[in-house]
This record gives sequence, C-alpha cells and structure tokens, in this order.
Amino acid sequence: MLCLEQIQDPELLRQAARLLDRENQRLHEKIKSLLAELARLRGEDSAALQHELTFLQELLAQRNQALFGPSSEKRPAPAAEPAAPPAPRPGHGPRVQPRLPVVDQVHELDEADRQCCPQCGQPLDTLPRQFEESEEVTVIERQFVLVRHRRQKYRCRCNGHVETAAAPPRLTVREDARGHRYAVEFAVEVATQKYLDHLPLERQVRIMRREGLEIDSQTLWDQINALAQVLEPSRTALTRYVLSAELLGADETWWRVMVQPKAKRWWAWTLAREDAVVYRILDSRSQAAARQVLGDYQGIVMADGYGAYDALARGSPGFALAHCWAHVRRKYVEAEPFTPGPCQQVLDLIGGLYAVEAQVPRLRADLPP
Repeated sequence: MLCLEQIQDPELLRQAARLLDRENQRLHEKIKSLLAELARLRGEDSAALQHELTFLQELLAQRNQALFGPSSEKRPAPAAEPAAPPAPRPGHGPRVQPRLPVVDQVHELDEADRQCCPQCGQPLDTLPRQFEESEEVTVIERQFVLVRHRRQKYRCRCNGHVETAAAPPRLTVREDARGHRYAVEFAVEVATQKYLDHLPLERQVRIMRREGLEIDSQTLWDQINALAQVLEPSRTALTRYVLSAELLGADETWWRVMVQPKAKRWWAWTLAREDAVVYRILDSRSQAAARQVLGDYQGIVMADGYGAYDALARGSPGFALAHCWAHVRRKYVEAEPFTPGPCQQVLDLIGGLYAVEAQVPRLRADLPP
C-alpha cells in the first residue's frame, strides 16, 4: 500500500494521484451499480439513493481538492482598481556586494616585458596610481586546523609560587569530560550549518572528511548540545520577552521524533510577536501542553480554532482569544461550490479586512506603547 507521506519525488506523487483517481472512478461505478441493485431488490425509489451517491461524490471531490488542489490562501482577490504595470525585471548583470571584504591584488608585467617597448625598444616606466581595474568574486576555502595551545608557566624567584597562563574558553561537552578538543567557534559552525543551512550532521561529517577532518556525527551532536546549555539563559530571556507582548500569535504542528521501532509524533508549539519567535517541542497537543507553553500569559492570543486555546481563555480572565481569519476564510472557500452566493459575500468582506490590514503599518518593537 502506498504511503504518500514518505514519497518525495513529484513525478511519483503525480502517478499516485492518477492511480487513486482511476480507482475512485471504478469504485463510483461499483457503488452506483450496487445502489441500483439494492433499490430494485427493496422496491425503493432510486432517486434518494442517487442523491446519496451524489453527496458522497461531492465529498470525495472536496477531499481531493484539499489534497491535490492549489492552496485556498493563494486564490487571487478581485482588484478594486487597475494595478500599476510591474517594474521591469532587472537582468542578470553584476550585483553590488557591500558586505564582502575587498582584497586588492596588483598584477605586474613580467620583467622581460618591462625591459623592452615594442615600439622603440626602451624600458617601460611604472605609471604611479594608474591601473585598469575589474572585479571578481572568488571563494577562500574553509580550513580546519589543529591548534596546539602552549600555556606558559611562570615562577617567583623565591620558588614559592608557579602560575600558568589562562586557557581559552571551552565548551563543557560532558560533565565527566577531562579534555575539550573542539573550540567554541567549531560548535557555532556546526550549529549554523544545521539550523540555518539545514545540513544534517551526517552530511556535515562527509563534507568535513573531504576537508581533512576525521569526525563522527555523535561528536557534532555533543558540540550542539554543549552550545545549547550555554545558550539556555538566552532562550529563557527570549521566551520571557515574547510572553511580555500584548499580542501573540500561537500555533502548533506535528513533529516527528525518530525513535525505535518507529517514529513517534510529537508537537512543535510556536509563539511569535512582531520581532521574535520561540519554539517548544512537546509530546502532547493537550490543554496541559498549551498551558505549559503559555504559562500565565495575560494578553491577546491569535490562533486557529483549536479547542485548547478556548479552554485557556475560559479559565483565565486576562487571556483573550482572537481567531485567525485565514482559517475562517478557508471554510467558506470549501463551501463555495455548494452555496456560491452567501460564501462569495463573506469572502468579499474578509478580503476587505485584508485590504485594511495591508494599509496598517507594521508593528515595531521600538515604538512607544
């Protein structure tokens, strides 16, 4: 049986969709035939059974649209007035690189070429501060080096005291570790590649091996874990800062944790304000988990229609809930094929809300309350 969640190839997904569509058509015809036979045997009116079959077909079409159709949020809104013509797209010429360091490299003629002018045979003199310039973007290969720290020792002439120069700061990987072989900069490099560039640790191991460093993924994970312990006060302060906002956006999505013998579904909880986001990975989507994430928050929380937030709002007088209009709009988009008139009216009203929102300046953390 196909497991669509594990298929990553778009072509395989298209083929699976075609197979499912053909199978649905076959099942429709089979159900239609069986309903007609059932109606004949019971002596019932086939019109009611046909109506039920039509309802099932519409429900199935709605599910197929949700799975394989375009997102309802990307549906174009009617333009109130003709839009201005788009600006011409820039070409693929050179782009300004203000953040790159500039390295000047002077190219000189060979000694033999400087000694003989092709016109008169005299030596060539250098023109001061005269160059023909061009730019080139290049790359300096990353290099791992083994730094040998030699801490100088000192003694007093009285031979009563010996002192050693301080060692550079190191990350504590394990509590029982006596030596720390990897620098803080190395741990930062590993974490940056994993969480900003989405490079798995095993892939980093292969890249580092090509660059001369023999290492395993467990060592890389130890570095990230040690760095997380150092950054824990920052994470706590960031969470406190996000929860101090008067308005929060909250959401949760499932998060697969790879445990044996099979993957387990956990949940990634998100809290966001105008300039910061925090995440919590929990093994539950319950009201207790929502309380663990939000704590004793007092303010407005914008979320979808999940019931855990409603329960928190009912139990906390200072907790106000604002539902997301995007989730409301999605329901009317799904119902529009069946009741187009009223649904279109509601969608136009929601579009008006979006138009007003587009004219409101973005919130900034440095603005006074």
